Amino acid sequence: MRSLTVRSDVVMNSGLTATALVTVLAVLLVLPATTLAAIPPATGATRDRLSPEAARPLHSAAPAPSPAVPWSPASGRSSPGSPHYTLSSASLVTSGCNTTYAGESWMAFDAYDQSFWVAAAPDCVEVFPANASYGSPSASYVVGSDPFGVAVDSTTHEIYVANSGSNNVTVLNDSSGAVVASIGVGSSPSGVAFDPATGAIFVANNGSDNVSVINGSLHRVVASLSVGVDPIGIAVDPATRQAFVANSGSANLTVISTRTVAVTGSIGTGSGPFGVAIDNRSDRVYVTDRGSNNLTVVNATADTVMASVPVVSPAMNLQGVAYDPKEDLVWVGGGYSYAVVVNASTNVVGWYLTVDPSGVAVDPSTGEACLSDTSNRSFLCISNLTSFGGWNAAELDFTEQGLPSGAAWSVTIPPATLSAATTTLRFGVLTWYSSGTTYAFTVATVYGLQPSPATGNITVYPNSTVTLTQITFGPPTTTYLLNFTETGLPIGTTWGVSVDGPVGYTNGTTVAFAVFNGTHNFSVVTVPGYSSTPTRGLVTIQGHDVTVNVTFVPAPPPAPYTLSFAESGLPVGTVWSVSVNGTPYATNGAVLSLRLPGGTYLYSVVAPPGYSANPTNGTVFLDADRTLGIQFTPTYTLTFNETGLPAGTTWTVRLDGAAVSSLRSAIVFVVVAGNHSFTVSSADPAFAPSPSSGTIAVAADTVVPVTFPYLFPPVTEYAVTFQESGLPSGAGWTVTVNGTAQSSNTTTIVVQLRNGSYPFQVLPTFGLLPAPTAGSFAVAGGPVGLTIQFTSTICGGCPSVAPPTGFAPYSGALVLAAAGSLLVGVALGLVLGYVLAGRRRTVP
Repeated sequence: MRSLTVRSDVVMNSGLTATALVTVLAVLLVLPATTLAAIPPATGATRDRLSPEAARPLHSAAPAPSPAVPWSPASGRSSPGSPHYTLSSASLVTSGCNTTYAGESWMAFDAYDQSFWVAAAPDCVEVFPANASYGSPSASYVVGSDPFGVAVDSTTHEIYVANSGSNNVTVLNDSSGAVVASIGVGSSPSGVAFDPATGAIFVANNGSDNVSVINGSLHRVVASLSVGVDPIGIAVDPATRQAFVANSGSANLTVISTRTVAVTGSIGTGSGPFGVAIDNRSDRVYVTDRGSNNLTVVNATADTVMASVPVVSPAMNLQGVAYDPKEDLVWVGGGYSYAVVVNASTNVVGWYLTVDPSGVAVDPSTGEACLSDTSNRSFLCISNLTSFGGWNAAELDFTEQGLPSGAAWSVTIPPATLSAATTTLRFGVLTWYSSGTTYAFTVATVYGLQPSPATGNITVYPNSTVTLTQITFGPPTTTYLLNFTETGLPIGTTWGVSVDGPVGYTNGTTVAFAVFNGTHNFSVVTVPGYSSTPTRGLVTIQGHDVTVNVTFVPAPPPAPYTLSFAESGLPVGTVWSVSVNGTPYATNGAVLSLRLPGGTYLYSVVAPPGYSANPTNGTVFLDADRTLGIQFTPTYTLTFNETGLPAGTTWTVRLDGAAVSSLRSAIVFVVVAGNHSFTVSSADPAFAPSPSSGTIAVAADTVVPVTFPYLFPPVTEYAVTFQESGLPSGAGWTVTVNGTAQSSNTTTIVVQLRNGSYPFQVLPTFGLLPAPTAGSFAVAGGPVGLTIQFTSTICGGCPSVAPPTGFAPYSGALVLAAAGSLLVGVALGLVLGYVLAGRRRTVP
C-alpha cells in the first residue's frame, strides 16, 4: 500500500474552507464499513459456472484450464458441472413443471424462430433462444409423461414431442406454445423425425417395435410400420427420401421409404444402436452404438456401412447425435462423462468435452451445438469448437504389413473395435494425465495370418500428434495335430475327412491333419451303407492337439418304421405337437405315431401354453420301431421389475446361468416350479442393484422387485485452519475460501475441504491489515494450516504489504480508508489550530 501524506499548506492554499473540509470528512466518517467491504476484488473473483449471473455471452473468450482428470459418477468427485468452454448454461426444470428427475432428454432446433426445444422429463418441454446468453429458458410448457424425442415441422411451425410415459405425441405451436393436438401412437414412443417433402412425422415406438406415421396436416396416425426390436432414434434423409430407425435390441437400422411409407430393408450396425443423425450434403447417416461404443457411418444412397468410428474413454454411454454442416463435425452425447466430437471428413474422434449430455442439437447456420446434460439437468451451448479446444484426442495409429491387398483387419481397444480394409487404423483416444494414458490393445488373426504384436500396451500423452504402432502379419510357426478317430467301420474300410478344403483318407482308424491355432471347418466323407456322427462341424485349436471321435453306423434298410412320441403330464384332451425334419404333427391324445422310412431324423417338441417339454428337441436314428417319451411340466412366469435406472439403460438378469438383457423395466422368464438362482447387473456402474443375487422359490407366477439406487461414493474432507495473530482479543475477522466467507471472533477459522486447490482472501479489520491478504493453498490427503498476521495500517513507516500476484482484493478500499484516517487527523488539527489562533488574536 502506498502511503498518503496531506500537507496543511496545500489544503489551505487550495481554497478549501474549514467548513467544506469538515463536511467532506464527515461524509467519510459516516460511510459504513460494509460499503467499503463490499467493493469487489479487482482480480481473482470466481463464480459458480452454473449460476445465471455467471453465464458468459455467446461466442465468448478463451477457456480456463481443463480439470486434471475426467469426471464420472464412480470417481467419487463432484461433477465438474458446466465446463469452461460453455457459452451458456441454464437449469432444465423451472417453476410450473414437475421437478422430479425421470430420465434422459433429447431436443430439436427450430430454424423458424432460432430456438432450441428441449424435452425435460417427466412432463415438460422447455424453450431456449439460440445465440443468446441466459440463465433460464424463455418458456416452459407442460406436455405428456416422460417426454423424450422432439421434432420441428418447418412447414406448419409446430413442435412434436414424443411422450414415452403416456404413449402419445403432443403438438405445440412454436410461437405461443399452445397445445394444438395430442395424438395417440404406439407403446413408449421415443425418437421422432419430420419429413419436409411430405409433411409426415415418423415416431419410433420403443415398446411396440413399430413406427407410427402421422399426417402433419390432419394430426392423425395414417400408418404403422413394423421395424426391429426396441427402436429408439429415427431421422429422415430428404435427399434419398428415406427414414432410418435405430433398433437398439436387434443391432440394425430399419430403412423406410418416405415416398411409399413402406419398409425397404435393414442395415447392420454395432451393438445397441441408439441415436441417428443425417448429413444431407453427403447423404451419410450417423448412428451411435451404445452397446459397442462406436459410431456407425452409413451411405444413405447405397444403404451400406461405410465406417465404424470407435470411441475409447471411460464411463462412455453413447446416446444422442447431431451433424454440424458448418464445421463438418458430428456431435455425440456420451452420457455421464463426455461429449464426443468426430471429424466427419476423417471419421476419427477429434475432441472429448467434459460434459455428460444425452440429447444434442445443432444450429446449422452458426455451428452452435447445444446439449441436454443428464447429470445436473442443465442446458449447455457451445460454439466454434476450435477456438476453445476441450480435451483434444490423441491420434493412435496401427499400420499393418503382410496382409493381402484389400484384406480387412481389426484392432480392439476396450470397449471399442475398429475394423477396415485399409493399411492404417486410427483411433482418437482421450489423454488426461500429464504422465501419459496407457491403453491395452488386441489385434485379431486374419486368414490364418498371425499378427505381431498381437497384444500390447501403448501410452499416449496430452497434445501428442500421432502414436504409431507397426503390426506385421505372417504365417504361424507352430502346428498342432487335429486327429479324427473312427469306430463302427469294418477293418480296412477306406474313409476320409475334409479340413478347411483338403481331404485326407485312410483305411485305418485315424486321419491326422497338421493345423495352426484357430477355428477349422471339417466334414466327414460319406461311406456307402453307413452314416456318421458327426457329419460336419467346427473345431478350435488353442495351443494343443485335438481329437474328434467319429462314429459310423450301418445305414438302415429303406423299409418304413413307426416313430412314436408318448407324452405325460398334460391334462386329458390337451393339444400338443412335434415337428419332425421341419414337418409339424399335432394330437390331443397321449401318443403321436408316425410311419417314416429308416434314417436319421431331427425333432422338436412344441409345448402347449403354460407347460415346458423335456426333451425339447433331439435326433433319432430310425432303423426299427421306436418310442420316445416326452415329459410336460407346468411353467410359471418369473418377472424381474426394475426401478431407479435412467430410461434406456441396459440391465441384465442371469437366471440359472442364462442371461437376458433389456432396456425396458421388466425382464420375464418362463420357468418350472422349484428354486432358481439369479444375479442382476447394470451396464451403468453408477447404479448397483438391490438385490444383486439370490435364490427364489417358484410355485406360481412370481415378481421380484429390483431397485437401482444411484451410488455416491463417500468423499473425504480435511481440516484447513487459519490462525491469526495481531488482533485484539475477541475481535472479529473474516476469510473467504473458494468464494465462501468464514468469520470468527476467536484466533482460528477452520473449514473442511476435499482434495484440490483453493483460493482465499482475508479482509482487513479494526484498521489492521492482514498478511497475506490473499493467496491459494492445496489440500492433498491431510490437514492444512495457514498463519495470518494483522498489523497496523498507519504506523508511520510500517512496510507496505502487497497482495500476491493475480490478486488485488480490497486495495482501493484500504487506500481510501488510510487516506480517510490521515485526512481526519490533519483536518482536526488544522481546525483546532485555527480556533486557538483566533482566540489568541482576540485576547488583549
